Amino acid sequence: MQSRHHSPVVGQASPQTGFSLIEALIVLLVAGMALMLVFAIGGQSARTGFALGRRALGAADDDVTQDQLRSLIRDLTPTPIGVDPAALGLAPFIGDAAGFEGDAVLDRAGACGEA
Repeated sequence: MQSRHHSPVVGQASPQTGFSLIEALIVLLVAGMALMLVFAIGGQSARTGFALGRRALGAADDDVTQDQLRSLIRDLTPTPIGVDPAALGLAPFIGDAAGFEGDAVLDRAGACGEA
């Protein structure tokens, strides 16, 4: 018996299964575009999250700094009223709304020195 090899008729599906080269390239292109969108959105979200975190840390640092300054000022003991600072070898305590200066004693140990 002689075996015959049948060639496919035009219009019939090919007996081969799988993707053609063009189909595989299109699938890779679509997957690449989807990944590009995911990474772009994720990158923007990360930048936004980091910016919010930096702002929160900045606000927390400002609060800590203000608390430390208030505590430092609260613990300062200037020369008592009625006592001449020059007689004690101290500079007079002077200042305005922008700042102040003078000799004082810190009632507790701090960054400026010992108590």
